[in-house]
Amino acid sequence: MVSEYVVRNGWITPFKDNIPGDDWFRRFCKGNNLSLKKPQSVEIARRKACNPFTVYEYFDFLENAINDLDLAEKLECIYNLDETSFCNDPSKSKVLGQRGYSSTRTTSSPGRDNTTVLLATNARGDKVPPLIIFQGKYLGNEWCYKNDSVKTAYAVSQKGWMETSIFEKYFKNVFLPAIGNERPVLLIYDGHSTHVDLKVIELAISENVTILKLPPHSSHILQPLDVSGMKSMKDRWEEALVKWQRLHIGAKLPKSEFPRIITKIWDDMNPVILANGFKKKTGIYPLNRHVIPKEKFDPLTWSRWEQYVQRQTYEQGNYVEDVSEAVRAPFEKCVNKPLKNVPTLVKLALKTLNSQPDHKSHIL
Repeated sequence: MVSEYVVRNGWITPFKDNIPGDDWFRRFCKGNNLSLKKPQSVEIARRKACNPFTVYEYFDFLENAINDLDLAEKLECIYNLDETSFCNDPSKSKVLGQRGYSSTRTTSSPGRDNTTVLLATNARGDKVPPLIIFQGKYLGNEWCYKNDSVKTAYAVSQKGWMETSIFEKYFKNVFLPAIGNERPVLLIYDGHSTHVDLKVIELAISENVTILKLPPHSSHILQPLDVSGMKSMKDRWEEALVKWQRLHIGAKLPKSEFPRIITKIWDDMNPVILANGFKKKTGIYPLNRHVIPKEKFDPLTWSRWEQYVQRQTYEQGNYVEDVSEAVRAPFEKCVNKPLKNVPTLVKLALKTLNSQPDHKSHIL
């Protein structure tokens, strides 16, 4: 990203091929309080992310964004996008079998393939056309669903995953046209590096779209689509896949069938369920920073948070008490006594008031 930014601005740098070296990287990390860390498993990282310091700081950013953009009453302008994958093996489905005997599905398909899908919706439950990313080098025309009522977008990548160039095209050609002309817009997403680059940021700024990044590995508690819509979609996908495999015993789900099933599921999604992801689950609309239950947080960090809140409350209480005492006292006594815990501006104001002539003498 640094190299791209330098080239686009036409800057002359000492970097070879405009790519900064290790020394620059170390200074950058030091100046921005960053460090290289060993990657952790997602579950461990998610557990650590569930600390109130991180979550409530995010809610501070969210509240500021909603207030600054004046979106408190505009649920149609608050969007969330989420990327997920759908497996062609209905692994969660269960069968009823006799005790003591192993049970297998009546149908199965060779191999396990995953297909990436990007979904977006707003706090009103309005749906943006989905993006399906197939694995491959070229997009086959036969893969695209012809009778598509939701205007699904398609892309391919070497591994079937999201890439920065794909997201840029989606943001420009799918998301922006779908949300209409209402501005400003707040877009909340999980912050994955394959979603946003410099071009997307510049395009968002020019389109008056503010992008708010969720804390890392927190989508399971803070991302509307993740906590509400995705579970319903995955359950319906499992049901549809089992039904298809029973009609096509031993066959592998072709790519042409995938969008037909997914687009129908997305089209049938209840807007109320999608909207609840913003309201009851994540506290985005209306804003509710206390929507995450205490049990979701790491016990150790929650204890530290409670101590922090108590300390802040105690200090603020003392400050209010000290100031109110000073205001109630006669001004001449306040000036003659040292004022503890009172800001300098308050002291100066009291002295100024005391030095003024009697206010009654100015009454006509």
